[in-house]
Amino acid sequence: MSTNQNANDLRTRNALSSIKTPVRLGLEVSDLSDMCDLLAHLRLVDSPDFRWNKILPLKVNINTWRIIHKRVPTRSNLDYRWIDLDSVRCPICDDEIESEEHIFVMCNVVREAWKNIMLWWKINNTFVNNLNDAINLEDRVSLPTKLLKVFDVVVQITLWFLWKFRNNVVFSSKRPCEELIFNDIKLYSFVWISNRLKKSSMN
Repeated sequence: MSTNQNANDLRTRNALSSIKTPVRLGLEVSDLSDMCDLLAHLRLVDSPDFRWNKILPLKVNINTWRIIHKRVPTRSNLDYRWIDLDSVRCPICDDEIESEEHIFVMCNVVREAWKNIMLWWKINNTFVNNLNDAINLEDRVSLPTKLLKVFDVVVQITLWFLWKFRNNVVFSSKRPCEELIFNDIKLYSFVWISNRLKKSSMN
């Protein structure tokens, strides 16, 4: 038996043990084995419009990737997929339809967060006017090269906490404090950069 066959058999056994509903013998096991073989060759890679940042936890990178590819469940995206909603308006400001462009850039609360980021980093004459501006902010600022990857950490953490704040508005019984967005961005930027930068630079 080949090494590849042994590896595939092991993956299939692991998959079978993790499935709550028992898989029937025969065709289902064969299909599962084929699927495990296909999945074993999949890798997360950079898309042309996104660079994975090793300093950040995977979940933050994935959040940014989902924003770029319109995979975030904004109300406009849910409505597009025929999900019945009470409203498609922004849950934070209730002024516009909740699209990626609005919830991550145009909403008044969000614009204040980006303004605070620029003041914190002492960046002048660079503005976030659309989603592309935000995603590619690392390429648009005048910072020393060694700081660009660190600044990208801050950008992606900002996107992460903007989405988290939005979800807290939607699902929490009490509206969260808007002033805490920037505090959380600074805190987690410091924690993740200080804990992960050295490890990342060694890879």
